[in-house]
Amino acid sequence: PLAFRLQLGHSLPLAVQEGFLEKAGPVYAFSHDSLQAAVCDLIPVFERKFFHKKIGTSLMMRWNTLDPNHIILAADQMNLCKDELELSSEERVSIAGLQLLAGKHSMKSSCFESARSYIESGVSLLQENHWESNYSLSLELYEMSALVSFIDGNGNADATMKRLQSILQHAKTFEDTLNASVLLSKFMGSR
Repeated sequence: PLAFRLQLGHSLPLAVQEGFLEKAGPVYAFSHDSLQAAVCDLIPVFERKFFHKKIGTSLMMRWNTLDPNHIILAADQMNLCKDELELSSEERVSIAGLQLLAGKHSMKSSCFESARSYIESGVSLLQENHWESNYSLSLELYEMSALVSFIDGNGNADATMKRLQSILQHAKTFEDTLNASVLLSKFMGSR
């Protein structure tokens, strides 16, 4: 690994000099999307999934979780591999939580399409018994799913109703039903 880091450390400035990469502070990025795609195409498809998982996992563990850019970057990397790789229960929960954070940050930026994508990705990672095993995460993901569908207006009305009904069915306390009940009344009033 040390030899690779030394070689990479020498190669990155050369790639910037040749115009393949751009450097902004400590961050390197491809100078064009087609260059990035060409480099990715050099990696066999199955191995790419492992690279995306490694990058996403590394970002999840090392970066400040309060930085929306790192959260979204980590979520994007994990979305590129989550459907293709076997994930443990703990990994699924962790990635679902990451998707929730990315969705919340997208909502704050009024990027509702992105928010829906992250939230639905998080919901898809929940296991069958998620209401019992990951109640808080399930509640937040389902609330956000219904909310982003309602706000965006492009959401599936039946899916929104199913999310709200699921919350009301599985809520453990009266307080846990309040957001869903308010959203349900707004949803019904808007129809």
